[in-house]
Parts: sequence; structure tokens; C-alpha cells
Amino acid sequence: MLTGDPWHADRTASRVGRHSVVTPAAPVLRGGRARAAGIDPVGVALVAAARSHRAVLQGELTRMGLHLGQELMVADLAEHPDCTQTELVDRLGVEQPTVAKMIARLERVGILTRMTDTGDRRQIRLRLTRRGAALVPRVLEAWAVADQAASAGLTPSEKQTLIKLLHRIADGSTQKVQDEPRA
Repeated sequence: MLTGDPWHADRTASRVGRHSVVTPAAPVLRGGRARAAGIDPVGVALVAAARSHRAVLQGELTRMGLHLGQELMVADLAEHPDCTQTELVDRLGVEQPTVAKMIARLERVGILTRMTDTGDRRQIRLRLTRRGAALVPRVLEAWAVADQAASAGLTPSEKQTLIKLLHRIADGSTQKVQDEPRA
């Protein structure tokens, strides 16, 4: 058992490719989480699954010197070199200050660079450095490792069903938020 983890009584270790992956066992809920599970079992299960997935992905990213979210920027810049910060904000769907901080951090560690646009000197363009470009295959592998760990106990059919159901849950939650009156 991992100390301090109220979600799982024990975990099993397995190998995914050349990586060792710790997969959660049956959840053990205590306190408020146990009470919430009686009222909101879907939400509690989603949080537990997201936490587990996040832990696996963060472990993979840490080995690269990245934090969660930064891998999205690296992958995006690989597909859209020489883009602006505004374009990144739109594609990543995060707030401008968050993107600005990520850019500063990734530039500081040599993963991306900023360049003035030759056609419009007011525009700053972003591009991966060689070091950043070298991370792209590792980022894709990290996503695959996290996906494999999350779906290790599922058949291919169950995995496809889960994906469809999660999209339906996301769509339903998004609709609920959009339907609520603004305060």
C-alpha cells in the first residue's frame, strides 16, 4: 500500500513497454469521499480515475523535466511551429496568464524559443528548440503509457465503450453549465 493514499487499499505493479506502472486496486473510500460516493458515485469514480491517470502521466513527464500541461504545449508547437501566444491560448483552451507562465518556464529551460516576426515586429512567434523537438516522441510515449495503465484491465471493446461514455458525461456536464443562468 502506498502511504497516505486513502483511495486504494493496495496497488499492483506491472510493466508497460519498458516502464514499470503502478495500477490502483479496488478503491477504499473514507470520510467525505465515502459519503460523496453514496450521492455522486460517477463523480467520485471519475475523480479517482483522473487522479490515477494523472499520477502515471506526471511520473512519465517528470523523467523528461516537464510538468502536467507543458507536454500539451510541446506537442502543439511541434504541429504548429512559429505560432503566437494567442494562437496557443485558443488551441490549448487555457487562460492567457497560464500560457505566458508556461512559455517563460519552457524558454528558461531551453525547450522553446521566442522570435520576433519578420513581417510584423509586434508579433512574437514561438518555436521548439532542438531539445524541445527531441521531447516530442517521449511525450507521445508518455501519453501511451498513461493510456495503457488506465485501460490495462479493459478489453478493447470495453475501452471503446468507456471512451464513448466519458464523452457523453463531458457533453452532459458542459450542457448543464451552459444552461445555468449567469449570476
